[in-house]
Amino acid sequence: MKEKDLKGSESSKKVTKDNSLALPMDDQGNVDGNKVINFSQQDRERRNTRIERFFELTGLPVRLIGDVNNPAFIVDEALVLSAYVNNFDLRFTDVPSHGKVIYSVKLNHQQNYEADEFYRVILASEHRSVCRIQLRNTNLFLAGYNFINRSTSFGRYPVFSSVNPKIYFSAQSAEESIEAIMQDRGGPYDLEVTNRSIDLASYYSLSK
Repeated sequence: MKEKDLKGSESSKKVTKDNSLALPMDDQGNVDGNKVINFSQQDRERRNTRIERFFELTGLPVRLIGDVNNPAFIVDEALVLSAYVNNFDLRFTDVPSHGKVIYSVKLNHQQNYEADEFYRVILASEHRSVCRIQLRNTNLFLAGYNFINRSTSFGRYPVFSSVNPKIYFSAQSAEESIEAIMQDRGGPYDLEVTNRSIDLASYYSLSK
């Protein structure tokens, strides 16, 4: 398929306590109130491992990015699921921001999973598209940065890869990054902001 161009206040505290509401996500992909979760590193690693295992069961190619306490869930580098995690509860919402929790999963060591119900929920929900910065006419995307001298951050230059690209939650943020990259070493670069469309229903058979 061809690619196409694309923390707390009183209200945040209320949202955090009210299980009928989802934590709001801002334009940068950060979840308001994500600092209220105070896991030890061991708890966090165990919880996030269970998240990854859950999505493996679903057949969705999900990558966790952002705040390790409350990561965003990126599906096939195309969209961010309307979902958040609270302790060991994975909660799915009907819309990306201020949505209602319509499905919740307890992240256990031996994970229970109902494919029909899970896909019914996510197919009925709204999810946000995400962007990447692509090296034009290639299958390479901005994955990060390196430096001629890392200890002094001297001589920054972009690194491109076909896997694990940097994800942008708005085209504007991606365009601003392109402007900055043009000043980096090794440029200029022929870059474009792209997104892609996926059919979530097509992953259902992978969960069988």
